[in-house]
Amino acid sequence: LTQTLASEFGPQNVRVNAVLPGAIETEMYREMNDTPDKAAFVTNLHALKRVGRPEEVARSVLYLASEDSSFVTGTALLVDGGLSITRT
Repeated sequence: LTQTLASEFGPQNVRVNAVLPGAIETEMYREMNDTPDKAAFVTNLHALKRVGRPEEVARSVLYLASEDSSFVTGTALLVDGGLSITRT
């Protein structure tokens, strides 16, 4: 969908990108991982061995919204601490 929209709206100078976060330490995350065992399991799924912070996702979104990424479109930016590359 991201690539299709980027292709369709690119001629109008509209950039389309997606942000794909891993586990992020939010209230919902804390509620779902309310025991040390659950939290450790989720943490160990990530290559960086920690969960992300909301500000880390926000900085990624700010990058994509800035002129620093003016030639970036049709991409999915993984902000997942290596979750997508780890094997359990």
